[in-house]
Amino acid sequence: MTIEGEAYTGLYYIAGCIGDMTSASISDSTNLGIITMKGTSNNTMYLSGITASCNEATNCVNGKKGDKSEVKAGSITYNNANNAQILCMSGISDKHKGNVSYCENHGTISAFGISTKQCYIGGIVRSANGSNSQIVSYCNNSGKIYIDANITGITNLAGIAQSTTKNVTILACHNSGDIEIAQTANIANLCHLAGILALATDVTGFTLDGCSNSGNITVYGRTNACRAGGLMGSYMRSAAKSTITMTINNGFTNSGNITTTDTSTATTYNMGGLIGVTKGGLNGTTNVVSKIVINGDVVNNGKITCNFTSFTETPRIGGIVGTIEHNGQIEANGKLTNNGEVSSDSDFETKYGIYLGGIVGSMQSIGGFTGWGEITNNGKISLKSSGIAWTATAGFCGLFNAVERTHAIILKKGFTNNGELYTHYTSEGGIIRCGGFLGNSSSDSETKAKTNIRIIDHLTNNTPITVDGEDGKSIATICIAGLFGLMDNAGTLTFESCTVTNTEKGDLKVTENVNTTSIMQMGGVAANFQRKFTPDGTGVNVINK
Repeated sequence: MTIEGEAYTGLYYIAGCIGDMTSASISDSTNLGIITMKGTSNNTMYLSGITASCNEATNCVNGKKGDKSEVKAGSITYNNANNAQILCMSGISDKHKGNVSYCENHGTISAFGISTKQCYIGGIVRSANGSNSQIVSYCNNSGKIYIDANITGITNLAGIAQSTTKNVTILACHNSGDIEIAQTANIANLCHLAGILALATDVTGFTLDGCSNSGNITVYGRTNACRAGGLMGSYMRSAAKSTITMTINNGFTNSGNITTTDTSTATTYNMGGLIGVTKGGLNGTTNVVSKIVINGDVVNNGKITCNFTSFTETPRIGGIVGTIEHNGQIEANGKLTNNGEVSSDSDFETKYGIYLGGIVGSMQSIGGFTGWGEITNNGKISLKSSGIAWTATAGFCGLFNAVERTHAIILKKGFTNNGELYTHYTSEGGIIRCGGFLGNSSSDSETKAKTNIRIIDHLTNNTPITVDGEDGKSIATICIAGLFGLMDNAGTLTFESCTVTNTEKGDLKVTENVNTTSIMQMGGVAANFQRKFTPDGTGVNVINK
């Protein structure tokens, strides 16, 4: 099916089987055809493999599993066109009111050579906004999503559904399709990317159950602000809403790599093997929490790589979560394990910083983390920089920063870091802070803002931490420790029946290539405690080997 033309002015519902069946349901349908759309539209465009609009969809397949053709069966393409409003694309159904179950997409979904205000693409459904009881279940996407476009508004791309604002359930869905933004693409606004769901906003009672991702997410082109995760790009609330909570049941496994190789100026990136960012905020003077409850084990096996030639805000990169901020909270009731390398290689000078963590890149502005199960980082944390103003890297969390209010980390079964930390800095100046647990903990007030940390059982670093440099170049400040880098804040650090250990494997090394012009601080357990931070505890055994 090929459609060519100019100046489409109405809504367009284009699909491989039935274009528009808003109040009806479809089942046991297969599309092996190729859909190509060309031309200019002045309204919203809906393109889907099975149907652009329906009530429910069951046992539908777009494309052919294992198809190795250059142009795969079920492929959906919108190219060489200007869409003045919104482009919506999906493998199965775009607009639907009821459940979607046992559906598969194997066709490539692509948009290139186009300009549009907004772009929303889901491998199975464009969005899961039918009703509060809607279920998207037992669906699989192996189709690639590819964008090479000029987009002035929001862009959401995901293997299952691009967004939801309803209390729906996504059950036993799996994505193996890659998501790619081409080098010549230009996305001027927010960009949410994920293996399962790109964006959930103002949703409480929303559930993700037994899902997984093995598809790679790669950004070659320019994005304004990118939030990417193996499960979800962003979970957030607006100022007008009350506290929201979502639940992840039966854990989650990400095996896909998440990579950015931006070749021009970007605002920032929040990237994690599970989720890019969870963000709450304030409703007037009331704290409004955005909370994620995780039941079951979460494992990230994918590499999280963030490379730049320029950015204008601070990137936050984590093996599990990119950033928790503005009343965002994580409550993990199972094990959390990161096995993937977290890295950045940035060849430019900037006044901004970068935060990398094996579990969380950064926690800021009343972000909270509670872990009830074992938490382990096995992935290497690697940073190469030629001029970033400050860096914070750590096995658990790069930056833990309180602004205006108190926030906390509570770990009931401790933390173990087995991932090597390596920082290579090749320019003059700069501030480097590294720790097997925390890189930098700080707050903006000794009275209002406090960072409280409570650890039970154990806190262990089993791996070397190294700072390397360029011969003849001087680094302004180096703060490096087996567990705690810089602790510059008001708050408490409490250990309960806890053994704190930097083992014989946890060597600290600043190479002979490094010169410092200001401060060098090193410690087997902690490098620097400042201000009114109070260590405390009962049954504590502190060991540096």
